[in-house]
Amino acid sequence: MSKPGSRRDEAAATDTIAGEINTTKELRQIKLRLEGVIVNTASSPPRVHRPLCDEVTEERFQNTVIFREGKGGKYYLRKDLAEAVKEFGAVACKKCKPERPFVEPHGTWSQQ
Repeated sequence: MSKPGSRRDEAAATDTIAGEINTTKELRQIKLRLEGVIVNTASSPPRVHRPLCDEVTEERFQNTVIFREGKGGKYYLRKDLAEAVKEFGAVACKKCKPERPFVEPHGTWSQQ
């Protein structure tokens, strides 16, 4: 068993597709991995976003979670939209549409 805050503990935390997002570092890691969906409970009803949605910014996250200490809402990572709807009664973001399958854009950097 690893000590809290150890590298092994951090690696285990980033391998899971569920949990509360508590730090800007965690939010950045989630956005880089492009896995799961982000639930923002600051709105009513809670909203579900893809990790790269323009509505999920570090500034908004910090304002809600860090500066207001989660009193105005929290951010969570969940496996998919269905899980977020079931647990939070959340609705899909109208901008990023997390209910649609993710399609990798044509002409990725590796192909150019």
